[in-house]
Amino acid sequence: MNAIQLISKHLSRQHLDSSKIHAGLENIVCAFSGEQLTEGIKLKDLLSGKFNDFEYLKYDSKYAGVGYALCLKDCYENGDKIAGLRNFSYFASESKLVILKSNDVYNFIASLKEHLCNDAHFVLCVTFSSKKHLSIKAKLNGSNTDEFDIETDKFGRVKFIREQVNIFYSIIKGWYSSNSASDLHTYFTKEEILGYKEPYFNKILEYGEDKFFEESLILNRFRGSNLFEFLVSILQKTQYENQL
Repeated sequence: MNAIQLISKHLSRQHLDSSKIHAGLENIVCAFSGEQLTEGIKLKDLLSGKFNDFEYLKYDSKYAGVGYALCLKDCYENGDKIAGLRNFSYFASESKLVILKSNDVYNFIASLKEHLCNDAHFVLCVTFSSKKHLSIKAKLNGSNTDEFDIETDKFGRVKFIREQVNIFYSIIKGWYSSNSASDLHTYFTKEEILGYKEPYFNKILEYGEDKFFEESLILNRFRGSNLFEFLVSILQKTQYENQL
């Protein structure tokens, strides 16, 4: 099984143009995966003029498997509308496909084990632009919910390591929080959390000078990694009772 096979099982084949599906293929491989095809769709009928991920066409073939067509075409039934997966962040396993809202991504990841249930594999894709096809790039994960890969269109493939996240996530969550329910002001901006900008000293005093410098030493161990940048990017503002 690969990521496309896992994802495509949850998409509706009825939304493909059946006249473009060629059956009875022999000695033909998928241009993406290299697997032998008995049915497929010609690349000229599948790929739009905006497709530019040609490095994923690794095999000399004019065809792609139907699973790739399901993932690249508009085959996801979103209520009464039909959409393409590139528009969404999502989790896919053997038993389910879950569309993730941007403000729910971290909470979903934090409770991933519960969502995986007894499934043996999963794929997790997070989009920031809704323009890139992440399914063809995604890596199939096993059942380990403490270390796994997340495919993104902004930070590339992110290796999520829960042991590391447990060290710094509560800190960045506190930094990107407000001490007032009526004030949207956060202690620090995302740019400051990432280390791209030095915060003004009055902000440090407001947060707690000793606490700030102690926690900065911890964050410095992870700054610059795409895991750290990914998690900062999906932070949501919260109210936080800071103990100085």
